[in-house]
Amino acid sequence: MNLNRHSKESIAKNRNGWTLVEMMISVGLGAVIMAAVASTYIFSNRTLDATANYAELDRQSRNALDKVTGVVREVAKATSISPTSVDLQTLPDAANHFYTVTFRSNNNTLEYIGTNGTTTVLLKGCSYFHFSYFQRTPLPNTTMLFNPASSADDTKVIIMDWVCKKTNYMSITDSESIQTAKVVLRN
Repeated sequence: MNLNRHSKESIAKNRNGWTLVEMMISVGLGAVIMAAVASTYIFSNRTLDATANYAELDRQSRNALDKVTGVVREVAKATSISPTSVDLQTLPDAANHFYTVTFRSNNNTLEYIGTNGTTTVLLKGCSYFHFSYFQRTPLPNTTMLFNPASSADDTKVIIMDWVCKKTNYMSITDSESIQTAKVVLRN
């Protein structure tokens, strides 16, 4: 009898542990689950980083556009024009203020220089910026197309195009913001 009882105890003890096959399956499933969690974490971080970069580029472009359009709409005329810079002047009876908006290709920034000479960086990381100048008279049979301005005195419409980029933290790709704005001098 004692022998039978001993056999039952040893069988019960053997059933309490895991077999090698059970352990291998558990470790394999655990590794697959951990790999899925890690890849989801990495993908989420890359996506959130790119989204944050797009939001920052959009905020930067919106602020620059607000500043430049506000100035352009209150000035009387453009005094000097080029594809990367415009000098603007207010009406003489309005204190005769001068403003300059310039793209600096050496450091990829758009800068605004106010009447007191202070320089404010409006855009950073611009790989492309271009001003186009037009007269106020639209082309016949078109909508919002204007004759090109031949000089600064003829300029009444300014079109700005720019591309800004920001490198994503977790990848080698860039977030890119492409903007175009058409602003009419009101005076």
